[in-house]
Amino acid sequence: IERANGLTVPAWQAEELTKVVEFIHNNTSPQEVVFTFPELGTINFLADRPFLSRFPIVTFSWWKDIWFEELFMELKEVRPRFIIMTHPGHRTFPAEWYFRYKKNIDKFNRMTNYILEHYTPIRSFESVAIYQLNN
Repeated sequence: IERANGLTVPAWQAEELTKVVEFIHNNTSPQEVVFTFPELGTINFLADRPFLSRFPIVTFSWWKDIWFEELFMELKEVRPRFIIMTHPGHRTFPAEWYFRYKKNIDKFNRMTNYILEHYTPIRSFESVAIYQLNN
């Protein structure tokens, strides 16, 4: 990955990032938004694709309820074709860090449920899956 020059990650993650970025390059235009959830904004950078909103990392929007509502509304309005989402419960998104506050759990569940209702997984990797908007 050209934009990953100098990035050091475990081998499994390097392979996963390479495949995800390759998928994005092969299936989206450079101007097309790809939503990455919940802490996968690095993928947008590596693939050189725009973020859905002003929050490159979704958990930044959790700091204020109004920010989360703004992001959630943008997701529903923009309806990106593809979402890259961490598998719920995967070790790369540890509950003990992110779910110390009930509001964070509620926001995570609300966004996850929306994605699972409106998108279908089409590729799966160690820590993430690629979801496509249902027709």
